[in-house]
Amino acid sequence: MLLILSGVVFQRPASAQQTPSAAQRQAQINRVIDGLNSPDPAARLATLEQAVGGKDANLRRVALSTAFASSDGVLRSAALSAAVGSASSLVVEMSPSGQSQEGGALRATAGNLEFRIVRFDRTTNTFATSSRFAVDVFGNSGNAHASQGSVSGDRISFSVALTQVKYECSGVARLQGSGTTMKGTMSCTYVLYTPPPPSENYAITIDALR
Repeated sequence: MLLILSGVVFQRPASAQQTPSAAQRQAQINRVIDGLNSPDPAARLATLEQAVGGKDANLRRVALSTAFASSDGVLRSAALSAAVGSASSLVVEMSPSGQSQEGGALRATAGNLEFRIVRFDRTTNTFATSSRFAVDVFGNSGNAHASQGSVSGDRISFSVALTQVKYECSGVARLQGSGTTMKGTMSCTYVLYTPPPPSENYAITIDALR
């Protein structure tokens, strides 16, 4: 659009021309929601893939939240893979399981173990993990096999080497109901001694969109 003031022609910046109005933005979001609620399962998956594959973070979050709330198990599984694959980290909230007492892993992490998602492979839905406990004071990074994970359907499994505090933890969690919450169990073994003492067992909760 051209503006003419006192004989001088000004070009309105392209970005201003392209900014959608509130009504256009609402229509864009509604198209994604409608697509994810389509009776056609192929249309639902295609809508999710398109929304999460773009650079629009808000649209991506709307799409994932809508997909997680769906009764379509395939769509929920695809949403979990997309959420984990694009996440920088996940936070595992820990609490003693059954008769287990508070253990060293729980004290070291203050009940919140955050691990980073590293090198997510979208072909196999596998990834490596790391955490702030990954390297000890001597620069040792511990057991690489204790630092990996995978997404399968509505379930995530993972292992994390907490080399700094001499623990190796592994867990599995599954999506619950129609939402972003996953619940499961995790066991942590103190590896400084041979043979190691009994594992510490924890109930865990993970929010896939946290």
